[in-house]
Amino acid sequence: MLVQTIPDTIFRVNNRGFVTLFKPAKDSSLSLLTESPVGKNILKCFPQCLADKMQQAIAAALLTNSTQIFQYELIEDQAAQYIEVRVASIDNEDILAIVRDITNQIRLEQRLTYLSFHDALTGIYNRAYFENKMKFYRENPITPLGIVVCDIDNLKSINDSCGHQYGDKAIAACATIICSAFRETDIVARIGGDEFAAILPGADEKIMKNACQRIRYGLDHFNQQNELHIPLSVSVGMSGRTDSSTSMDDLFKQADNRMYQEKFKAQKIHIRNQYQD
Repeated sequence: MLVQTIPDTIFRVNNRGFVTLFKPAKDSSLSLLTESPVGKNILKCFPQCLADKMQQAIAAALLTNSTQIFQYELIEDQAAQYIEVRVASIDNEDILAIVRDITNQIRLEQRLTYLSFHDALTGIYNRAYFENKMKFYRENPITPLGIVVCDIDNLKSINDSCGHQYGDKAIAACATIICSAFRETDIVARIGGDEFAAILPGADEKIMKNACQRIRYGLDHFNQQNELHIPLSVSVGMSGRTDSSTSMDDLFKQADNRMYQEKFKAQKIHIRNQYQD
């Protein structure tokens, strides 16, 4: 009765490797062991890779008289499925194995991990992930390396005049433009409400300048389409190191300062134009 109430797949294997008891799982989408393997050798009941892991777990359980636990990924209908297998010895002769479908648990963990390192609005990396990468490159002073900092201009004015929903669209549009300007190996993150930053491993000054130029081209193209009916602009600053003596914090600070210098120049030009008009 106890075996029948457990929702997992359960089977018992004798000391010759043949299945003597089998109880299929309840409410599982897995096709694994849907037919009774009673009377078959355990190695013939599973795909080869899983059978090899089962054999290793059985040998370890018999040798150490302890429960062996491992996880395994299956491909079912072109989608990943996950199982947890527990193997324990009975009187150092027979084996009891429990196979549990943990697909929902693993997918939830993967989703939580994704959310912990990605920005909910834009889908790109968030500040937590960026700080982790900053820490990594502090401990691993790779050169050359560059940092580019971007800040959306006049986002507060957009929010105040058009509403935060419109401002969110502007942020998402800028995120797409900024991300498309960098290489796949670069780390691009939203690190603040209107601020983005990118770490460019192996990038020299030319690579950084090209990325900044692609951001400007992308903004020009977007504004020509007039998708939001207001022009978007982004201030950009960059900084690079060619030797490991330059710290990541100094690199970021220099790029951030250069970004604000560009923003200040743009504001001065805007004010001068308004005064002339």
